[in-house]
Amino acid sequence: MKINPAQRKIILLSITMYIFMGLFPPWVYTFDFKSTHSENPAGYSIIFDPPWPEDDVDRGYGVHIDMSRISVQWITLAIVTAGALLLVSGSRKETLK
Repeated sequence: MKINPAQRKIILLSITMYIFMGLFPPWVYTFDFKSTHSENPAGYSIIFDPPWPEDDVDRGYGVHIDMSRISVQWITLAIVTAGALLLVSGSRKETLK
């Protein structure tokens, strides 16, 4: 299978988007204390400097990457990329001739 210039651009754009999604993942604030557990979206932040709850109290507060949200983003990007690659593949035109 030969890759045409349009497919090459789509692949490079997709790789770039995967890198940026990994560098700026979605975060979740967590709170765990005794029998209380809660999670709230914390937005997006660079992987090297995660957001921190505004309360200065360290007890029970935390933050982690929202794996379910980033998984949906990655899967959606994979589907969109595959669709775009199929649209510009040109093999369908050759089959119709």
